[in-house]
Order: sequence, then C-alpha cells, then structure tokens
Amino acid sequence: MKSPNPYSYAIRSGETLFLSGLVSRNGRDNSVVTGDVPTQTRTVMDNAGELLKAAGMTHANVVSARVYLPDASTFQQMNETYRSYFKSDPPARATVKAGLAGSQYNVEITMVASAAPRKAISDGRAANPNLSAAVSAGQHVYLSGVLGNTPETKGDAAAQTREALARIGKALEAAGCTPQDVVDSLVYLTDVKNYTAMNDVYRPFFGKDFPARATVQTGLVAPDGLVEIMVTAVKR
Repeated sequence: MKSPNPYSYAIRSGETLFLSGLVSRNGRDNSVVTGDVPTQTRTVMDNAGELLKAAGMTHANVVSARVYLPDASTFQQMNETYRSYFKSDPPARATVKAGLAGSQYNVEITMVASAAPRKAISDGRAANPNLSAAVSAGQHVYLSGVLGNTPETKGDAAAQTREALARIGKALEAAGCTPQDVVDSLVYLTDVKNYTAMNDVYRPFFGKDFPARATVQTGLVAPDGLVEIMVTAVKR
C-alpha cells in the first residue's frame, strides 16, 4: 500500500535503493503493529524485505542503515532481531536515541541498498556482529557511525571528534578513499553547545570543499559519547 503521507516508502535510482524510515505498520493497510521492540523490529525488517523484493533485491543488498530508538535501553533487544536478517557482512549502521512521530512506535529504521557488487571493509577494529565498519558498493563507500569516546576523551567533545575522525580516516584508507572523497556527512551531538568545538576539529579534517552535512542534537547509545559521525564517500 502507498504511504498516506507525502513520501514514498522506497525510491530506486540506478543501482541504489533509498528506503524511507520504516516503523511497525501492517504493509497492507498501514495499521499499527503493536508489540515490544523485537516484535516491532521484525515487522520493520519484514516490510523492508517486501520493498527490497519489489526492487529486485534482498536484505543482502543493504549497505547502510540508521536506527532510531526512543529508549536506548532496548538497544540489545533490537540488535538480536536486526542481526538475524544479515547472515554475514551486515550493513554499515548508526543507532541513536530519538523521539519518533508516534508514541506507539518503539523503533524506526531507514536503509540504503545497492545492486552493485558489495564488499564489507574492516578498519582494523574487532568485528561487530551488528554492523560492518564500512561497506563498498560500486563506487560508493558507506561508513558506520563512529564515536571517539575513550577514557582519555571522556567529557571532551573536541577530543572525541578528533578520535572519531581519526577512525573514519582509517576506514576510508582501508576502502581506498581519502577525506576528500566524502560527499555526505551526518553529525550527531548530544548537546548543541558542543557544535563549535566539533566544527573546529571537523573543518581541518576535510580542508575544503566540505561534504554535504546535517548536524542533529540527539541521544547516543554510548552513555559517555558526545559526538557520532557517519559519512558516505565516492571513489574517484
């Protein structure tokens, strides 16, 4: 069923499929599917599967995802259901705490999929069963959201931004890219007061011709995280 709201559930452009943020609804009549986080996550992922199938794809084609949870304490419940849809090399991903459009919803997920040849990229850190550090598909490289929270950077937004960008740099290098190849960036801040401190570190990392960017104040899953950055690059 088409969305009753002014957006499409999915749009395909060439080899890339962009999915809208999906919440727990019956795909036949748009009624709410109530239930706990695992139930609603399963509904979202099954509906995504129907959209992927209509575009000639499967969950194995998903390269990037963003998960929004009103309650960060449900993070692991969501993970247990979510990762069952990806048998190997899960998509790049960022998960944050955020209010949703309706209080009846416990999770919202938006995804990007690609019909191009797909490869998971490691940045040298321990493997995470819920996400890949980066996924390349054709000329595009999708990086997971990266935090820079360590015991040494606790409470320091500039230091966390510097550490996050250093990790992003390693992932880009592993994918054969540089910061100048980044075309899109999403910055999550737990407090907008850290906006200037983040920018002062972010700016020299890219130097010039900065990527398109959105900056959002939201809650992070890591309790001591102040900044999370997610980027997409295009190999030149």
